[in-house]
Amino acid sequence: MSTDPLLDVLERYVPDEQRRYISTDWEDYLDHLRTLPRSSIASEKNYLETSHSSIKNTLVSLTQTSHRQFIDSTEAISAFTRLFDSFQNMAHSFSSDQLGALDSDIHQVSEIRTMHAQHEQGSGEAVMLLKNLEKIQDILELPSLAMACVRNGYYAEALDLASHARRLRVRYPNIKVIDQIQEDIGKVLNTMMVQLLKLLRQQVKLPTLIKIFSYLQRMHPFNSSEHNPSKQLQQLYFASRLHFIRGQLQTLTPFKTQSPEKYVKRYLEIYREHVFATIIGFKSIFPETEVSANQKLVAQFLRTTVTDLQTVVQEVVPEITDPATRNSLWLQVAYCSQSLGRVGGDFWPAIQGSVDCIDNSEWFEALRKQQDISSRLGQVI
Repeated sequence: MSTDPLLDVLERYVPDEQRRYISTDWEDYLDHLRTLPRSSIASEKNYLETSHSSIKNTLVSLTQTSHRQFIDSTEAISAFTRLFDSFQNMAHSFSSDQLGALDSDIHQVSEIRTMHAQHEQGSGEAVMLLKNLEKIQDILELPSLAMACVRNGYYAEALDLASHARRLRVRYPNIKVIDQIQEDIGKVLNTMMVQLLKLLRQQVKLPTLIKIFSYLQRMHPFNSSEHNPSKQLQQLYFASRLHFIRGQLQTLTPFKTQSPEKYVKRYLEIYREHVFATIIGFKSIFPETEVSANQKLVAQFLRTTVTDLQTVVQEVVPEITDPATRNSLWLQVAYCSQSLGRVGGDFWPAIQGSVDCIDNSEWFEALRKQQDISSRLGQVI
């Protein structure tokens, strides 16, 4: 039995085979449940089911797209372990007696020149190895150090280590150990690429987005002159942010049937905020983009999001019959369109011409109110 009465009650309804997953570290969520009104308990269940489905789909997608990276990383770690063990055994092969004799020989060069010459001929490579032991160890640790940087979010440092490994390979082109280190670092960069692409689909501020794309520009294939890498990055930006926006809107699904007017209002709020931020972010990250190409990508992004908005309005609005509520919604649509108009995204004509569930008088009334409010606000300013 736990120390939380609510957890004890809920535990009675959990199947026996799933009880081992129950954790006592659920205090925050249980406190959240206590704050909910009784009428919201059903929607909370829908929210949990939606979240569970979304997480399950994400995990399935991850196993399909990233299993190769997991396997490669495991193989790289195993190869590095074998290489390091081999090096360690070689270093330990020199006993303390051998090292002492070698040191004595070096300090008695003037007395036993012939013996020293014979000894140096047979053990010159071992002496060189010992003298550069720390440098060799630093080189061997490059992949593990780069992986530690990636795991802790030090992406710039990981890229610097990768550049250092490339320079070593250019300087020592015929050393297998150096080739292996370069290969292992390449696998680390693949892991870093996965993490950066995942970040692009999350809620991140503009400075973070700028940093992410500065890292991607230094990575293959975006650091190559083939296939217009700048255009690929721009397309990646819009695709990732569209995925994020749709994910945010999907969390509103439980309200779609419970409270259609709340669903549409919240949909418009999220739509206005993130679509506007996405276009502003694009212009900040790619300030030197050609005007024609810039406008084409922005137009494609806006066309896609407006189509999603049209679908929502067409499906949900007929469920709203209260005239005052409908007028309020059209006013909010007008404001949203006006806001996006500052970045070339005025979608009002597209909505008005494609949605047949709205009476023209409602549109005109919403436009009139929006213009009156804007006019009064302009006079006050």
